[in-house]
Amino acid sequence: MKTSKPKIIRKRVPETSVSSIDEYNDASDVKELVQQLQVHKIELEMQNEELKSAQHELEKSRNKYLSLFDMAPVGFFTLNNVGIILEANEKGLGLLGITARKATNRRFSEFVVPEHIPVFYSFFSGLRNNVGKNVSEIQLLNTSRFVQMEGVLFNDKDDNSFTVQLAIIDVTLRKEEEERYAHQKLLQQKQILNTILQTQEDERSRIAEALHNGLGQLLYATKLKLEDVKENKSVKTEIAGLLDQAISETRNLSFLLMPALLKDFGLKVILDEVARRFSTKTFKLECDVIGVKKRLSNDRETDIFRIIQELLNNVLKHSGASKAHILVKKGRDKIEIVVKDNGFGFETDKASVKGSGLKSIYNRLELMGGSMKIQSKCGKGTTVTVSV
Repeated sequence: MKTSKPKIIRKRVPETSVSSIDEYNDASDVKELVQQLQVHKIELEMQNEELKSAQHELEKSRNKYLSLFDMAPVGFFTLNNVGIILEANEKGLGLLGITARKATNRRFSEFVVPEHIPVFYSFFSGLRNNVGKNVSEIQLLNTSRFVQMEGVLFNDKDDNSFTVQLAIIDVTLRKEEEERYAHQKLLQQKQILNTILQTQEDERSRIAEALHNGLGQLLYATKLKLEDVKENKSVKTEIAGLLDQAISETRNLSFLLMPALLKDFGLKVILDEVARRFSTKTFKLECDVIGVKKRLSNDRETDIFRIIQELLNNVLKHSGASKAHILVKKGRDKIEIVVKDNGFGFETDKASVKGSGLKSIYNRLELMGGSMKIQSKCGKGTTVTVSV
């Protein structure tokens, strides 16, 4: 706002003294001097009125600025060079959850949640090192509000100090929407994964039924027909052995695809059966179940069995082990699965663990909120620990 400057007095009052007054010998000179003094008096009064008007306009502008400052929908702060609050508007104090009196001589960082204090100091340091605008986000301590900070540094050339003009904008709703969106996305991903796993279970059931009722019976019927063959007993014996092996593997495959024992009797019984079926003269498998006094849900038991099944497949196919041990242990708030073998082992820092047929385990663990740890070393065997 432009204000008119006081007018400069156009003519200085002549310097007078007692001796100089005596020089005015006639009444006309005295009258002229009085008139000049009256003119100067009027001009001074006019200048005084102009100064009062300018002062009033300045006061009006200042009050308007203070009103905008206090009523702004954004929190405004002035901080000194060490982050102490010098000035704050009503919105800013409300976001901090304090009064103006409690904000006096307090560092702004005192009102930031502990985990976000480093973020604030990084933001403040960035302002100090780079004169200009800086933006960051933090969470406030007293109100738990998320705010976006924007700051500008002002240097004072007279004493080499500076102040920071800080604006904070409440972005709590935006953060909540982002978290809600991320949660919804995670739920959708879990639903998709759960659908895929359920589809796999349904497909296993169909294949298991086909193996049991179709291929299994066909192999058994072929073995019975072989009994009618009279000649060449050695060939007959060899074929019978191959058929017995095919029937056994078909039954095991059907058993693993959809074990009825798991559904009917639970983990303990099914794992005992797994140990019996897969133990041979050259490979010994032991299974223990500890702390599982009551049946778990069907889905949870299926997940645990599928994890064990995949780990056992890796032992049988890749480890070269002569013995292995499976342990299922239920604690107060988690279930631990440990599969240990005495096989070849491998260097975990050089191997691609996900490339070892364990993708399905990671998918299930992601759905269950579990974790897996693999310990192995060449020639020392492998131990896999799963927590769910």
